[in-house]
Amino acid sequence: MAAFATMNGVGLGGLNGLGNAPSASLLKVVGVTVVTDLKADGRTASQLRAAGFRAGHLRTAGFSAGELKDANYNAGDLKLAGFSANDLKKVGISNCYLRTAGFGIMELQDAGFTLNDFLPAGFSSSEMRAAGFTSSDLRAAGYSLSDLKSAGFTAGDLKTAGFSRCYLRPAGFNANEILAAGFTIIDLLPAGFSPEDLKKAGLSASDIRAAGFSLSDLKQAGFTASEMKAAGFSRCYLRAAGFSATDLLAAGFSLSDLLPAGFSASDMISAGLSTADLKSA
Repeated sequence: MAAFATMNGVGLGGLNGLGNAPSASLLKVVGVTVVTDLKADGRTASQLRAAGFRAGHLRTAGFSAGELKDANYNAGDLKLAGFSANDLKKVGISNCYLRTAGFGIMELQDAGFTLNDFLPAGFSSSEMRAAGFTSSDLRAAGYSLSDLKSAGFTAGDLKTAGFSRCYLRPAGFNANEILAAGFTIIDLLPAGFSPEDLKKAGLSASDIRAAGFSLSDLKQAGFTASEMKAAGFSRCYLRAAGFSATDLLAAGFSLSDLLPAGFSASDMISAGLSTADLKSA
């Protein structure tokens, strides 16, 4: 130490309270060996930090994470010095500071932090999903349905986590996605899906009729007379719903089918039938 104390003519009096402190650049030149000597001479971590030494120098010289924390090195400094998340947790550094310092989810798990510690630390649902947590895990930890959807979980994942179809629709899942999750058409009705929604999901007029929707509902959804016929609606019901003779003929009904439905001769002629056709009927 005596040789170092006069290195380049600059004294180390500042470290023992005598005279001016040496420059940080001078102290850094001498490296860890001298930091070790200074520690042996009783210099504290706070004094060495004030002199410009990095946390890594002090760690290698034998200072503990707790001593460096007390010297006001931050969590980022200590991470760069090589301390683990577990080391820093033991000296009272919180999950929030560890995350800010750059520790990842797996490192915090290894340090003993639990699932419920991650949301307060600011980890996103996407980060949590990438780390292997399930939708059920994240729901239990307090992440919202919106968080889980934005992380890429499917309607099926969220059904497994216990969310009902009534919650899935407001979250932005469509009828197709909810049906793919294993819900039935009947399940979709309380969720507020319209016949139009169900038609867009690829359901037939027969499917939607079986779910309890009326002929008027199906017509409003855009189903054709042909699709309605396939769903079991008669020509009388179709006429009453507003389908024309032209619509019914296109659906495969015959002229003789149309007469009992109450279509007039004028209606038939408008549909392209001739007077000869009408006479033959």
